[in-house]
Amino acid sequence: MPEEFSYTKCIQKVNELISPSETKLPCIDMKSIIMANINKYVRENVPPMLYRYTSIDLDRIPNILKGEIYLLPAAKMNDVFEAAPYGECSPPNINAQEINRCQEELYLKSFTYAQNNILMWSHYGDSNKGICIGYDFREASNDVVRHLYPVQYSDTRFSDVIAQNIASHPFLCLRKSKCWEYEKEFRLIYPKHEIPDDQIIFLNCIKEVQFGCHVPQQQIDMIKELVAGKNIKLYRTRQKEHSFELTKEEL
Repeated sequence: MPEEFSYTKCIQKVNELISPSETKLPCIDMKSIIMANINKYVRENVPPMLYRYTSIDLDRIPNILKGEIYLLPAAKMNDVFEAAPYGECSPPNINAQEINRCQEELYLKSFTYAQNNILMWSHYGDSNKGICIGYDFREASNDVVRHLYPVQYSDTRFSDVIAQNIASHPFLCLRKSKCWEYEKEFRLIYPKHEIPDDQIIFLNCIKEVQFGCHVPQQQIDMIKELVAGKNIKLYRTRQKEHSFELTKEEL
């Protein structure tokens, strides 16, 4: 029987392959080796469920619930340090130019291992008026899973001697500041040349949708209709009475 997935062990594996205190970017070949070994571990130990907190956008939700995943360039993520190593001997204007280049050539979609997380609901779930979608990545296609990586959290940015030497390699999206550690993020990372023109891929493994504490009944009923007949469980978020914790109940 396969071992139960452990987020802690997964991050330990990443830290074995690239120390969180390491600042120097490895050469391109070593970047590829590290990423291949991380992804090999992920494919052998696929997280049973990863989550996506999002607002209820009436124009987007029907397509999202059909499995559409819209990939964004790193430049449009909410972290200004996304895919942003710096050149130690490069002037600020060159660093900014090369960071922008890398950010425009790498595409991402973020998920989290953090279920029912108060901060995630607040920051990404439209202040508890949104939903949290659960994806069972064990049922995702191999092509999707081979782009799936856990994020390493560190106090140290990657750097190189000269910014122009930095290749826009998926490795650049592996690390984020420790201030994001609560997110327990996994992400799909695609080089620009590997994505469709419309930036959409499909992830047909949705297993649950959880409504935030403040979702109105009308929107709950609408989403119930959208997933009717599908093997998708629906939950409502509730506050625990004696602690600052959230729980969920099936609808």
